[in-house]
Amino acid sequence: MIVDELFRPEVSPANPEIQQFMRSLHFSALLQRAPIEALLHAAGFSVLAWVVLSERYHVHTRSDEECDRLLHAYRVDGVHRGYIGGMLLEKFYNRGWVDYVLLVLTLHLAASR
Repeated sequence: MIVDELFRPEVSPANPEIQQFMRSLHFSALLQRAPIEALLHAAGFSVLAWVVLSERYHVHTRSDEECDRLLHAYRVDGVHRGYIGGMLLEKFYNRGWVDYVLLVLTLHLAASR
């Protein structure tokens, strides 16, 4: 089982804010459903369930204005880039660019039985 934020298919990896987010968390690829499923399949896993938890439960986020204020303060203070990524992620939730997803995985062999 994996629970994480994944970006919706319509989000472009070329977007400057997405690029900043990926640099802040050292991602080389945008975490979206199709590439994740391909990666899991190549690793020998099958996805038994893909549940978008953020459709069922409220994900608390701050307003864009509060996120922008914190982003500015973090940059000035030179805090860890992961905090900047977290603030951007909250803004992406506000825009509907990202979902909080539960993945239930099994090995290919177990799925074929």
